[in-house]
Amino acid sequence: MAWQDLVPVPVYLDAMVSIPGLGGIIGTKGFFLSNVYDAGVYAMFFFQMVFMDTTVTIPTGSMAERVKYSAVVITSFFISMFFYPMYANWVWGGGWLSSLGSKFGLGHGVVDFAGSAVVHSMGGMLALAGAIVIGPRIGKFKKDGTSRAFPGHDIPMAIIGTIILFFCWFSFNAGSTLSASDFA
Repeated sequence: MAWQDLVPVPVYLDAMVSIPGLGGIIGTKGFFLSNVYDAGVYAMFFFQMVFMDTTVTIPTGSMAERVKYSAVVITSFFISMFFYPMYANWVWGGGWLSSLGSKFGLGHGVVDFAGSAVVHSMGGMLALAGAIVIGPRIGKFKKDGTSRAFPGHDIPMAIIGTIILFFCWFSFNAGSTLSASDFA
């Protein structure tokens, strides 16, 4: 039996392309906010955008000042356009990780609150991979093994990064309950 026989791909676009018994692998609706005229969907998009921004800044911080700016831009593009949406869909969007436990009688599946699994684990894994590829900081250690101080020298970028991360942190804390719909 071929793998094509195991993975049914519908002729029409359903909510998700799925694997039987596991759930969705990739979402197939709402790309680029097409055909959406709902303020709630736009608010959720903005909320997810700041989660994605934090996911992108974690590997950027681990490789700070050791990669070219163009490499950061290209990497950030791929993380934000492909990796983050797919992984967030697996955990939050009813995908295969969120339904893994219930499908096999093992509990609830992946449970995430405030981005602890999606944002920080994905950012950390990407940061580790980047640090392994780049290697240690050249010139950080002397021949006798003692370390040299690397004074900060890009203060404006540090301030901009702090402002961006504060904005994301504020959004996380205010919106993580996803219950900001009651105006009374």
